[in-house]
Amino acid sequence: MALLTLSEAGRKRSTEELHTELAGMLRHINSSLDPHEKVSRIVLREQWLVENNLLTPSFKIRRNKIENDMRRFIWNGTTFADQ
Repeated sequence: MALLTLSEAGRKRSTEELHTELAGMLRHINSSLDPHEKVSRIVLREQWLVENNLLTPSFKIRRNKIENDMRRFIWNGTTFADQ
């Protein structure tokens, strides 16, 4: 899994543009990796902070909140999870 935070320019792109670019990057990256090293999912997200309730005060990840809130941004190499 790769965790990415989009730049301001990236946030302005359409889902279609992101899909195309991420698919190309994923193919490029995976072409040089052994099978057990290959990236199978890309997660696009803003920073994970205590302030936005994605981390606990002891800096543990709030996995359920992240998965539920960000389902539309989780890309499995073919499509986004909510599509």
